[in-house]
Formats: sequence, structure tokens, C-alpha cells
Amino acid sequence: MIKRTTEIPPVTAPSAEAIRLACLFACYGDSLPFWVQNDGDAFIALADGDITLWGCGDRDELREFLDFVKPNSLFSRLDILNELGYPPPESLWVLSRPADLAGEAAGDPFRSEDVYALLHAGGFALPDYPAFAVDLCRRLNHGGAKVFMKQGKGAAVTLQTGDFALLSGLVSLQKGFGTAAVTAALQQNYGRQMVVCCRENLAGFYQKNGFQKQYLAGSWLRP
Repeated sequence: MIKRTTEIPPVTAPSAEAIRLACLFACYGDSLPFWVQNDGDAFIALADGDITLWGCGDRDELREFLDFVKPNSLFSRLDILNELGYPPPESLWVLSRPADLAGEAAGDPFRSEDVYALLHAGGFALPDYPAFAVDLCRRLNHGGAKVFMKQGKGAAVTLQTGDFALLSGLVSLQKGFGTAAVTAALQQNYGRQMVVCCRENLAGFYQKNGFQKQYLAGSWLRP
């Protein structure tokens, strides 16, 4: 049975969808709908028409639920998406490594519009700026996000929950800055396990920076 929930368990494994959902709950648990299936087989979050699915119990029940909600997008493990009949346009690698780099890289002071401009220049699909700014500021104020930025060079944005962090956005506009941004993000999250979700053509870059492949995920988009 799928029902509304006011509790989300802590993340215990390097799972991109688990971290994403837990971070949403930490910031928006009082204002967004969250569901649980069978007391923990799966957890579901709905934000602005987009669903994040962590785990999977009764497939038929989940299909009926998704058909009723009609999300704009659905993010989960690739095998779960395929089983539910929501194949994504492309697969994404989830990789992880310990954030075991001590130190602190010196970034520039930033405003939300600076981060937005860099992520936009990097090709990220973003909401309108006002919605982005409110979300980023709320996460920063709740201690659920960190930003490393260098004007004109790029930025790295991470989300945090418990012992895990998700590198949710990285942009490099200057050769060599990508590695510097990853290093800074690892330093900002020292002691956590860092997780990243990326396209196949970027997996090699993260592997060169010490990340190891974990599993395939995907994001189904409504046509």
C-alpha cells in the first residue's frame, strides 16, 4: 500500500535517488508530498511535477500510482524505470568515492544569480531564476547545500544528508577547472561519501578523479 509519510529513513548507501529524496525531505518535508510503499519498500517525492523514486516494492501498484499522478519526469534506478514501463531517453552512471581530501579551496563570494548563470552556461536545465534562487537559498540556510564558485571559470553545487553528499551540478568553463571544482567539493564535504550522477561520456572524468561506478540510473521525461 502507498500512503503519505512524515518520516524518511537516513541514507545508508551511495544512492543518488536516496540522497536527492532525503535532501528534498529535509528542506520541504512540511510543504511537499512524500509517500511510502509497504512501510519502506519504496519512498516517493513529488516536487513541481517531478518524481524521485527510491526503491521499488509492488510494481503493479507503483504503475497505477504513477499513471494517476502523471509526473513530468521520473528519476530512479534504470532497472526500476524499465520494469515500470518508464524507459529514460538515456542511462546515467552513478559513481561514488570517499570525500577524504582535507583542506579548503578558496572560492569567490557568490550570489544566487552568479551560480544560476554559470549552471545555465553549462547547459543545465533550470527552472526560472526566482524559483532557483528560493530553492538554493533555502537549502543553504538549512545546511543542506554547499557551493564552490569562481567567476568566469565555473562552479560546483553539492547537496548533503547525513554521511552522504550528492554533486548535483558541476560546470567548467575553463580547461582544468573541472578537476579543481571536484577537489573543492570533496574538501567541502570531508568525511562524507560523495555521489555523482552523470552521462556515459563524463564517467571517465569522474573515474580519473577517484570515483567508482556503482549502478545505472535514469530520468524519464514525459513526451
